[in-house]
Amino acid sequence: MSFQLSKCIGLTVPNPDEAALFYESWLGINPTHTRDGLQLVGGGLTFYIDPGQRRQPLLEFLTDDLKEARPILRSLGFQEEVWYGPGKLNMVADPFGIQWNVYQEIPDKPWPVIDTGFPPIPAKIGLHIHEIEKAAQFYADLFEESATKTPSGWTIDSNGIRLIIEDGIPPGPIFYIDANAEKIDSSIVNELFGKKSIAVDEYGTPWKVVPHLSGGKAVISSSEA
Repeated sequence: MSFQLSKCIGLTVPNPDEAALFYESWLGINPTHTRDGLQLVGGGLTFYIDPGQRRQPLLEFLTDDLKEARPILRSLGFQEEVWYGPGKLNMVADPFGIQWNVYQEIPDKPWPVIDTGFPPIPAKIGLHIHEIEKAAQFYADLFEESATKTPSGWTIDSNGIRLIIEDGIPPGPIFYIDANAEKIDSSIVNELFGKKSIAVDEYGTPWKVVPHLSGGKAVISSSEA
């Protein structure tokens, strides 16, 4: 049984169209209306914007067999919130309070991800967690990949996505942006961040300005390795 990181991120906000206009003006990404809702795509990540009360961004990992995955996830300490089956929402919370959708594709309905190759949102997902060593081992085991030590924490690569685990505020998922990218509106960046490197936008999404992310030496391996 294996799991892989997904490039899909769920954002829930009271007014999706308003949020999409904000991200379009800031990031220069045109929103797309699909059968699965409003989405923004760039740099390898796809953000789905749904209506509702603002909440923590929903991350996702993939499985080939939800039926087999369900008892394994329970044994690892995941708590189920909703579980609708293949091709649908299966939301769980891990022992660190991070919410995930566990997704299994339906053969005739693949998950629609359009990669524009736009660089401001790289295929990197951050997690701010206080117990970073414990979290690094947990996610290394979950994704059956090695964790790499960096000066500020750990990284784990899965399915072409880099999970960056650091101790920081706000807790939970965080996304990265290159403030010097051509299409970025620098006035919005300056207003949002000021002299800070981390900021939460008005829709509750945390961002970090990081021009370069360095690597390190792998010192934690999954238990299955």
